[in-house]
Amino acid sequence: MLLHLKYLRTLDLQYNNFLSFDEMDRYIIDMLRNTTFDFKGNIFECTCQYIDSLVWLNRTTNVRNNLICKDGTEVSIILQDIHYFWLKCLSEFWLDFSVIVLLLLMVTLLVVTIGYRNKSFVMYLYIKLKARRHIRQREAETRRHYYKYDVFVSYSHLDYDWVTGQLFQYLSNGLSLEVCLHQKDFIPGEPIASEILRCVESSRKTVFVITRNFLASKWSMMEMDIARHHVFNNDNDTIIVILKEDIPVHEMPVSLRKIWWRIVCLKYPQNDSRFEHEVI
Repeated sequence: MLLHLKYLRTLDLQYNNFLSFDEMDRYIIDMLRNTTFDFKGNIFECTCQYIDSLVWLNRTTNVRNNLICKDGTEVSIILQDIHYFWLKCLSEFWLDFSVIVLLLLMVTLLVVTIGYRNKSFVMYLYIKLKARRHIRQREAETRRHYYKYDVFVSYSHLDYDWVTGQLFQYLSNGLSLEVCLHQKDFIPGEPIASEILRCVESSRKTVFVITRNFLASKWSMMEMDIARHHVFNNDNDTIIVILKEDIPVHEMPVSLRKIWWRIVCLKYPQNDSRFEHEVI
């Protein structure tokens, strides 16, 4: 807006809250060459952080020379030897940079020295960690062979037709997986909670078919809690979520949101190839 005021001769900006002149401020003032700007009473930052602003003040001609720094020094005094001020800022930067580099070198040297003096321990630690990783992989592979089911499907009874029809056919016939479902695999007469736990622990993966019906079911919430504890106790990622309806994450149960970063979330009817990859 100011750029259109071609006949503006003086702009009084005394006693405001200007700390420095940013790039836009400098551009506007430079464009209004016939306008005098009065910034008296504004307390300016005269530190190396604002060196660009001070260098600009040294060459501009339409800002009145009555500026004061925060420490009480007149800006004009700094501008009298701006080259010295610039060199001082440059030396401070390189001093800080050198200190940081030196500290990093010292820490690196210390780590290398400690590692060299204790190389047998470092080698032992490396071998132990590598062996532990190998053991975990082997245990996971062993558990995989001993799972009774490939996948346990958790769903609301109101979604029974779709799960036992389309999804079950896809998993069992299309992917040749052993599928665990409430209706066919729960042992009659046993407590539901214990059957849920048995099915989760006997399955490589647990698939939750998330719908509004699922979120309203207390048994579905119990299955989700049991699966969540199973994930953390066994330190593996075994949960797959199928979003059959468009439900935002913030409406998901708290127990599911807590492990959202560890689950595989797929939208139906998309991601068939990814679903096959994650399950198999």
